[in-house]
Amino acid sequence: MSFKCWLFGVAAVGALAGSGAGWAAPLPNYRALLVGVSAYPNFSEKLQLQGPKNDVRSMRELLVSRGVPVQNIKTLADGVEGAELPTRAAVLSALEQLAKTAKPNDYIVIHLGGHGSQQPVPENHPQAAAESDGLFEIFLPRDAKGWSNQVGGSDGEVQNAILDFEVRALVDRMTVAGAFVWAIFDTCHSATMVRSAGNSEVRLRQVTPDELGIPRGAIDKAEMRASNRAKTTAAPASRSPSPGQAVYFYAAQTHEPTPEANLPYGVPGRIPHGLFSFSLIQTLASANGPMSYEQLGQQVLTRYAANTGERSATPLFTGTALKSGVLGQQAMPYRQWILKRDQQSMAIPVGVLAEVYDGSIVAILPSAVAKSEESLGYAKVVRATATAAELEPVAYDGQPAVGLGRLAEGRVARMVQPGVQFALNVGVDLNGCAKPCVFDSPIATLQNGRNGGVDGAQVKWQASGNGADVVLKAQGRRLWLMSAGAAQTALPVSAEKHFAYLDAANSATAAGIQAEVARYLQHASKATNLLRIATSVAGNSATAALQIDLTKVTSAGETRLEGQTIQPGDKIRVTLRNTGRKALDVTAFYLNSKFGVDVMFPNGDESNRLEYGASTSIDIVFDDSTLGLERLAVVAVQAERLSELTRLSFLAQDKLEGSSVTRGAGGLGDLFTDAGFATHVNRGGKVQAPPSSTGMQVFTFSVHAK
Repeated sequence: MSFKCWLFGVAAVGALAGSGAGWAAPLPNYRALLVGVSAYPNFSEKLQLQGPKNDVRSMRELLVSRGVPVQNIKTLADGVEGAELPTRAAVLSALEQLAKTAKPNDYIVIHLGGHGSQQPVPENHPQAAAESDGLFEIFLPRDAKGWSNQVGGSDGEVQNAILDFEVRALVDRMTVAGAFVWAIFDTCHSATMVRSAGNSEVRLRQVTPDELGIPRGAIDKAEMRASNRAKTTAAPASRSPSPGQAVYFYAAQTHEPTPEANLPYGVPGRIPHGLFSFSLIQTLASANGPMSYEQLGQQVLTRYAANTGERSATPLFTGTALKSGVLGQQAMPYRQWILKRDQQSMAIPVGVLAEVYDGSIVAILPSAVAKSEESLGYAKVVRATATAAELEPVAYDGQPAVGLGRLAEGRVARMVQPGVQFALNVGVDLNGCAKPCVFDSPIATLQNGRNGGVDGAQVKWQASGNGADVVLKAQGRRLWLMSAGAAQTALPVSAEKHFAYLDAANSATAAGIQAEVARYLQHASKATNLLRIATSVAGNSATAALQIDLTKVTSAGETRLEGQTIQPGDKIRVTLRNTGRKALDVTAFYLNSKFGVDVMFPNGDESNRLEYGASTSIDIVFDDSTLGLERLAVVAVQAERLSELTRLSFLAQDKLEGSSVTRGAGGLGDLFTDAGFATHVNRGGKVQAPPSSTGMQVFTFSVHAK
């Protein structure tokens, strides 16, 4: 699934070398492009905007105040002194220049504001496969006109519009060249015109297809072609990773309008601004030190509704570097969330899926960018569900428990002391071990260690295999990691593809074996806990809203998947469709027989928010690298308005390959740093009853060699 609004806000900041307080030197080689379209000579009076020119002025002033040389900021905006007009040719030429000259250490900021809309994808268009809904998202520059029918055909186009793939290709060229791109899009579209009752100052930055003169029949045909194409073509291939990185800030989801209003509301002399741009600039201007893009996004969300009370749009923040510092500054990698509270309780919108467990301690801060020492008090997680955690005030670090009266919705909860997670029950069978058994001492040391001896996991060692989640079973100088049921039977043919194992070479040390066994159990803990959570959230309303269809794809076509037996070479298509009335944040994991966790959706930096009525497809091609019982787990979290994306991709981990311990710690490396679910332990050993807003569906496959 592609997030359709991303292409609409490109402001390229090119040379931000500078001296603002709290901004460390040396800075990257900044370059900048600011685009704002307020006047549309070819459109009616009601479609004229006033805010984009003011957004451009404010953004330019902010960048200059941070040390960006004025000559490195390209401005395309009507009504701005010294700026060129934002025509189609001028916008594409400026982006082309950035793409052509981009290089490593360049920092390119792209900010674009104006009207957005949609138009049908022409029949047999080379970009048709990338548009699952059959519609191009378009940005309307100053010289945009209405719909023009194609001579001699049924297709047409919105004249002088800038299409999504045109911008996408140029931005991709920048990151491929090694540049960092921060793209800010304050424009979007909506299928229906939405007006804000009671606030005549609010205008919406979108033009409906009807207002552009696009025939309803042309849209229907394009959507039908896209639907038919989805049934016969494979899912789009993943994009190759780029040397550069990118962060994308969107003013709204694809089905929402983007508002502008006279801001700040209630202040004499206020002027029109895009609500999103104003909130963003306001946050940056008031910053007294470095912050991450994630922190900036959280602070924008808290300011957004407060500026006008407008709730017609929900900003989104995606990208490959959300935890990096804004404008290249160093920032602390905090784990924090926006606080929700009422008169009787407070909570955060994350739970055990985000490694927030009962007993965790969070600091309550006045804003997302506040320093930790500015804490208003502390709270403890008293009830963690899959994707939410209830808090209660607690005395901590010399501060007394704070009363709810001092806290307001929009404060931020920052993790300061993790809680505890689920235990992994481990059985041991060393009867088949070659004597003297090289595994006796390493396993005994682990059994006598704190929390079961495994860093990043809570392990409970079982006297026998009864009640075990996994069993360590020795044969000769090889130790297998397998399910309790499999440990009771003979090893199958190609056992190396069913189960993880490690070989102890003659030169292996006890410390090396111990470290490798601990690594295996850490992997098993993370994968096992993910399935435990799946059981706890099955059957909730989010599960019912997400329709999942599995089909088998062959050269003869596509048929409904019957049964669970899969062979290497089979291709399964998984179609995810949101049939509810709320957006869903969806993550699809594949758990193989060697405790690997692969993220099937989302792909890389794309948004995982599936809007109501939207669908996407992913393909799974099976090979014989792992065999046995494997699972597809799909998590769906209902997205509330003005909520952050629920991001779970960090739970991915490589499968455990067979390894050989020679002397030291083998291939341990930095794997302990990715603790995932295994980092903390839940005191109760189980997930509390989850809210109805979260659900997970699990599909089991039995993968057999041909």
